[in-house]
Formats: sequence, C-alpha cells, structure tokens
Amino acid sequence: MAWVAFLLLMSAEGGLGVVLGRSLGDQLAGYGSAAGVIGLAAQVVFATFPVLQVWRRFGKPLDRQNTATL
Repeated sequence: MAWVAFLLLMSAEGGLGVVLGRSLGDQLAGYGSAAGVIGLAAQVVFATFPVLQVWRRFGKPLDRQNTATL
C-alpha cells in the first residue's frame, strides 16, 4: 500500500510538472537541491502512513499477518 501511495504522489508530481512546462529531466534534477531532498523525504514519509496505520491497528508488520482479514 505504501508503494501505491508513493507512486501516486510521484505520478501526480510528474504530471503536474509536464502541465506546467517542466521536463522530466528538470524535475529529476530538482531532487539534487536541499529543497528537492526535503520534498522527496516528505513524500516518502507520507507514503509510509498506510504501513504505520496497519502496525498501529494490528500491532505487527503487514507481511506477518493474514491480509485477507483486512
């Protein structure tokens, strides 16, 4: 689930960048700056929220439980 959230965020960012006239190379180069690294780290943290919710609710990692009961 975390991968889905991360890929959705990155796809939205890439799509918005194209709409606003930035090439994919320009967007990737933006991750070389401090602001780009902070932004990417924030997206990774956001993408881990579903995993943290599962841990909080069930008290164990997702790969160690029966996901059919979710």
